[in-house]
Amino acid sequence: MKKLCAMLLCFVMVLSVAVNIGATAASARDLTFYDVGGAGAASSIFAIVVAWAELVNSQSNYIELIVQATAGSNAHYNLLHLNNLQVASGSMSSNSVAFRGGTDTFPQPLTAHRIIATPVVTFQSIVVREDSGIYSVMDLNGKRVNVSSAGSPSSETAVGTLQALGIDAEIIFSTNVEAIEQYQEGRIDAFMMTAGPGNSVIMQALDAAPSRLISLSEEEAQIVTSSEILSGRVARGSTYLRYWSLEPGNQTVTHITNTSDFLVRYDVPDVDVIEMLEIFWNNIDDLRSTLAAINGVPESILDASSPVHPAAARFYREVFNIEVPAHLLID
Repeated sequence: MKKLCAMLLCFVMVLSVAVNIGATAASARDLTFYDVGGAGAASSIFAIVVAWAELVNSQSNYIELIVQATAGSNAHYNLLHLNNLQVASGSMSSNSVAFRGGTDTFPQPLTAHRIIATPVVTFQSIVVREDSGIYSVMDLNGKRVNVSSAGSPSSETAVGTLQALGIDAEIIFSTNVEAIEQYQEGRIDAFMMTAGPGNSVIMQALDAAPSRLISLSEEEAQIVTSSEILSGRVARGSTYLRYWSLEPGNQTVTHITNTSDFLVRYDVPDVDVIEMLEIFWNNIDDLRSTLAAINGVPESILDASSPVHPAAARFYREVFNIEVPAHLLID
């Protein structure tokens, strides 16, 4: 009888352990809520983050993305570092700079962010008035150049471009709305902004007064993309041709390029990273049909300027046969 009781007790203990293991496995992917930084509510990347979040929330049983508007993508790095955000938008021009620290914008290294996708390739546009006397980027010497808001990725790329080329311009910082007013009233000679295709601010600048776009020469583009001033902030050695329609003619312009990225904290679980990416890329055609700014391709991840999440690297290797370079994998 004692032996039978002992056997029954052992069976109950094993069953209890099995039930606990099963319960743990079943609950391993309970619904997880992530706070998401989308940048300014009027920005194109905010609209993209919101659309992506809506897809994830509707298609996943395990992930809920809660998007909030912020002061801009540069604010996200510290918020990710503090774990106030777990997912956010970022930009090539700031990813590596935030990671290294030592600048006015990022005095201390902020190393919590990992790149998982580059949905937008952005272009640095230089818009000038027809009556400005500016025909090349070097003609910006001594001119009044608005570079957007101080500390923004766009302004830092613009200032870095001018410095790399040795151009001494009068730099003016302002909001984009103020920049358009200044441009229309002739209070600035040029407007520099890095943004995605068809950005409304750039189109407004083009419409505000008779205008033209300034194209960098191949030599100038190489100087900028290889400059230590912009190390990690622009796509090295690559320039993209973009077609613009301007009255009375058309222009094909060589631009310095950048990317807008999806970031996660380093400790977001692999399974969640992979599901977020699967949902994004499985719905990419629908997203592009409604959001023209989405022009990135899977290969854009190779332009990453700071570490890639290891689960994302595995995803690109297994799904797209894209090998993320070893120097972008530090975890």
